Amino acid sequence: MPSTNSGNELLLRFFESAHFTSQLCVAYLSRYPNNIGIHHFLCEKLASFSYEEIEFFIPQLIHLVLNKDAESVALEDFIIHECERNTQCALITFWYLQAHMVDLSLLPRSTSFKICKRLYNRIQVLVFMTSSFQSQQKISENVSPALILSGIMLGGVLVPELLKKVGPIAIAQGRKAPRQDSEESDTDVLHRLSAESRYSFDIIQNSKAPSMDGQNSGHLFPTVSPLARTHSHQSSGALSIDEQRRLLRSNYFQQEIQFLFALQDISIRLIIVPRQARLSSLRAELALLNNSLPADVNIPIMRPYYNEVSHKIVRIDPKEATILNSAERVPYLIYVEVLSGELNFEPNSKSNIGKVQKLSSHKNVKRRWFDLTDVNSTSAYHDNLNAEGSESESEAGDLSMSPLVNKLISPINFASKSSSNIQDSSSQASMIHKGTDVLLVPGRRSDSGEHFSTKRNKAYASEITTRMRAAATMLSQLDIEGSKRPKAETERIKASIILDMQHLEEERLNEPSTYPVSVDISCAEDLHSNKDDQHHDRKGDRDDPSAATFQEDWYSKKERIRKFSPYGHLPNWDLVSVIVKTGADLRQETFACQLIHAFRRVWQESKDKVWLRRMKILVTGDSSGLIETITNAISVHSIKKNLTREMQEAEMSEGKVSGKGVATLKDYFVKRFGPPNSDRYYQAQTNFIQSLVAYSIISYLLQLKDRHNGNILIDSDGHLVHIDFGFLLTNTPGNVGFESAPFKLTADYLEILDNRFDEFRSLMKKAFKSVRKRADQIILLVEVMQNNSSMPCFRGKENTSAQLLQRFHLQLSEKECDDFVDLLIQKANCSVWTRLYDLFQSITNGIF
Repeated sequence: MPSTNSGNELLLRFFESAHFTSQLCVAYLSRYPNNIGIHHFLCEKLASFSYEEIEFFIPQLIHLVLNKDAESVALEDFIIHECERNTQCALITFWYLQAHMVDLSLLPRSTSFKICKRLYNRIQVLVFMTSSFQSQQKISENVSPALILSGIMLGGVLVPELLKKVGPIAIAQGRKAPRQDSEESDTDVLHRLSAESRYSFDIIQNSKAPSMDGQNSGHLFPTVSPLARTHSHQSSGALSIDEQRRLLRSNYFQQEIQFLFALQDISIRLIIVPRQARLSSLRAELALLNNSLPADVNIPIMRPYYNEVSHKIVRIDPKEATILNSAERVPYLIYVEVLSGELNFEPNSKSNIGKVQKLSSHKNVKRRWFDLTDVNSTSAYHDNLNAEGSESESEAGDLSMSPLVNKLISPINFASKSSSNIQDSSSQASMIHKGTDVLLVPGRRSDSGEHFSTKRNKAYASEITTRMRAAATMLSQLDIEGSKRPKAETERIKASIILDMQHLEEERLNEPSTYPVSVDISCAEDLHSNKDDQHHDRKGDRDDPSAATFQEDWYSKKERIRKFSPYGHLPNWDLVSVIVKTGADLRQETFACQLIHAFRRVWQESKDKVWLRRMKILVTGDSSGLIETITNAISVHSIKKNLTREMQEAEMSEGKVSGKGVATLKDYFVKRFGPPNSDRYYQAQTNFIQSLVAYSIISYLLQLKDRHNGNILIDSDGHLVHIDFGFLLTNTPGNVGFESAPFKLTADYLEILDNRFDEFRSLMKKAFKSVRKRADQIILLVEVMQNNSSMPCFRGKENTSAQLLQRFHLQLSEKECDDFVDLLIQKANCSVWTRLYDLFQSITNGIF
């Protein structure tokens, strides 16, 4: 029987081999949680991989550190170290920990909650403080690490390398907080944890507490001032380069977090607005948000991996924003104008020298950015730039705990702060709509359309937004009081209010003064003179505002927006597009995108000619996030709906009776790519086959469900793209296995495959066998996440990875595997279950 030492030697050789990937490193961290030496070695090994690889595994690393209850603190220290090195890592980790804090808040006595809270506090100190905190963290009274360290010091006399290698491990373990095993109530635990963590924030003497409005904003965790460590008498010259760099990073984090909160609040406010008025309200809100731009903010998922230089957001185009179709929530899509390479954290750069001096001296430094709630207090001539002076000193101690204590002791439903503002105007709104006539006073406009001050711009946008919110309140009250009025009267009032809201939107869009005055005013005048050319684009399709948005070619749209943008003349101008989503936990979506990207890497390594689209998601809480927009792609539902209408209208214009049924994908391919015998059509058909193979295999192995035509896109090159991964692995819509086909293979798809069906079948077999050879790369990701996970896809718990392994059928020979793929294709081919599910979606949701 081999000795333990020989086993460890073999393990060490494997760890140091070229075959030991970052994914295996994460997997072995999961397998050896209580071996302190191995844990520290693996974390040191993980640090040697590129940041891109490390970022890919952030969800797994956080899940491990919270759920494995390891004796080692190596993983926790590794996460902190990576967050110190990279701002994007710190931001992603901050959001994930915040989401987990919400999950664990009902279990404050659990070890997972204590670890999460401790790590979350350390991240807060890291991102909001301007001096290093590691050196101030005390070593706890841990006997074992102390004894080990004493032995190492003695042994170091004879073996100097021993102290160098093992000494840091003992010191790190010495900082581990002691276990608390006393019996306490949940409330007592929360109070004690809050008190224990005060030492982390004792050095924050000059920080400002969030206002009451901020606590009622629907965000569980307030943030601390970015200037907490600097004092008013300090100058930038008194700060070291590292402290200046931390100051810039802290300023970025504060602005970035508040910017994302502002985007989320808009979505929450739109929920109470009737569908017909949401687009107008959205655009008014974004116009107000533009008053705080440009700012030191970016879209994190759109920044490069290799350095700390990023783009800077200068403007969000309100007229291009659109509401996406959703039954309950109000996700919306925005087009964000950025300047590449403008945001960095080097104190000596030209753009940061003055900024560091301003931040370190506390002169005219704002504490609250992107505050869209206090619009009524905005005046054209009284804009208080130092609103932070009215805020009181922080008494919270632990910045993450006080809302949790309040939540447990006095369960309050924290609604959006905007909701309270809307309700505050209810009395005024009710007085307006008591009669049957509705009057929304139009805003003031400049006859000349020339120069306005920035304060006037803010006041004008605030005035428009205030009236928009008052109108939204009136509409919501009409729904509540609808039974008290005749239906016809209620509908007439609603129509009048919505019409006035649309007029307000058009007035705002025609107003050149809403553009920044820091740029050449001729840009705004040019836009004003061309308003007739864009009038149709501004209104959009109000019945389905997202349809026209996705039909326009991305590059054409980009050039059109650049032409009319006040920043478009700058050489580093660029455009990015994201979807803002609230009310849904996007951690499962992110995990599904991880798995899909893992499949993509497998096929790239095996050089199989299949195609997948990588999609990036930024989780910003337990129920919010940003999703990368799939540009130049439109849903199969929209394609068939629009093409059916066009074909029917064409027949009617020719005096024919419309005999054409629902348009097919073949009709669309012929219209877009030309006749089937053309080279362009052949290439689009090839792209369709390659993407259909990849998504078919993934749909079977990951058990992707809810595959209706609204969740499947086709891009401008003919590729299929799947989105919306709310159901995979072990959870299904309604917990009923209605979609029992292994993947979707409809008559529409077969019509496009045409005489190349055998090519599709052959590629399916080849790609399935390639991914089967590397099945461990997929299964390891699932194994790491399945224990104690709150994601619905892990309802099967430990059985999840076992069932996934079975679907790979590793026991089959090559010939048997080919026969198995043939069987899958046969089951999927025009499956009656697929047809029934599409019919169900057509009847219930109108999906073509």
